[in-house]
Amino acid sequence: MMNTNHVNGLPVVSIGTGERLGSVSEILLDPAADHVTAFAIAAGGGGLLSSSTPQTRWVSAIDVHAIGPDAMAVEKDSALREKPDAGEMTPVSVIVGEKVVTEGGTFVGQVASAEIDTQTLSVTGLEVSPGFFKSNKVVSKTDVITVGDEIVVVADAVCGPPSTHSTRELDRADETTIYEAPRADNDEQ
Repeated sequence: MMNTNHVNGLPVVSIGTGERLGSVSEILLDPAADHVTAFAIAAGGGGLLSSSTPQTRWVSAIDVHAIGPDAMAVEKDSALREKPDAGEMTPVSVIVGEKVVTEGGTFVGQVASAEIDTQTLSVTGLEVSPGFFKSNKVVSKTDVITVGDEIVVVADAVCGPPSTHSTRELDRADETTIYEAPRADNDEQ
């Protein structure tokens, strides 16, 4: 398994010629966001002394030989194409930042990235960030109900057992417990 944040930026190398062909600049999913269909590759240019601008080329998922921790390998440089082979695709960058809510209407967080199986190139889950100072969690693809244009809906089970508070408002006792540090009785002042 690999996080899409790690795949972006990986060098793309040709096994046949031993050349670096560029680097991954975008991961494209099928419309249902179930599997990777292609990769956008920033090819050429981009060097410090280079005056040429990088061109976007495309590698179909079926042309990927392997994705490792340090590079993506393709059989030959002819795997890079001018246009993507597949029809409609969803860039991972479009999904990143979408709000995630349960089918019961509870806010879970925002999509931070996707997890993909590097062997099958299928999406295995979505990494969700609940906010600052909280740990991200991976929501399994089996718990994802809908990936919409603005919102991802997941199963209620993602949040665990239902809360005893039905709203986000806290009563005064809860506020004191959560926000105020306990005071020590101290006679020495």
